[in-house]
Amino acid sequence: MRGWRVAAVAALVLVAAVGPAGVALCRAEPKLGPAELEYRAELLPGGRQLDFTVRNVSGRELILRYASGQTYEVVARRAGSVVWRWSDGRFFTEALRDEPLAPGAELRHRIDLEGMPSGSLTLEVFLVAYNVDRPPATVQTGVAPAGQAAYGLLVGGLLLVVALLTLSRARERR
Repeated sequence: MRGWRVAAVAALVLVAAVGPAGVALCRAEPKLGPAELEYRAELLPGGRQLDFTVRNVSGRELILRYASGQTYEVVARRAGSVVWRWSDGRFFTEALRDEPLAPGAELRHRIDLEGMPSGSLTLEVFLVAYNVDRPPATVQTGVAPAGQAAYGLLVGGLLLVVALLTLSRARERR
């Protein structure tokens, strides 16, 4: 009988220590998927910022549950291999948190892609809430290295000038 009391007291102490959010982690709850959440991602002009929108398309309030201060992740892939993660080198608070999202409401995030490699990439953007299970939004990039686009215009312009001068001289010879 004494062992049962000790176990009950230990359980109460555990619940008091982790709180209701900690107990929620232990409870099996249905995952939120495409029927409840809609993702949209758009690369902004210049290719160094991304607009990520999450919309509640269900008819009820949803609770997004996070295990840290990180809300979203961006993964860049080239030919299927991961070449960059937005969260690499960043630190996030270690805190359980719940974020309610009303029916029809949107969460909007403008994400800075500083440090992302240049070139043709597939970006995958998604929430890191542990109760969300849906495919990421994807965006294709064609980000040129800094200065490469300007250099291409300069070379193209020079080639055009050379071609025009050559045509002009050819006409003068006739």
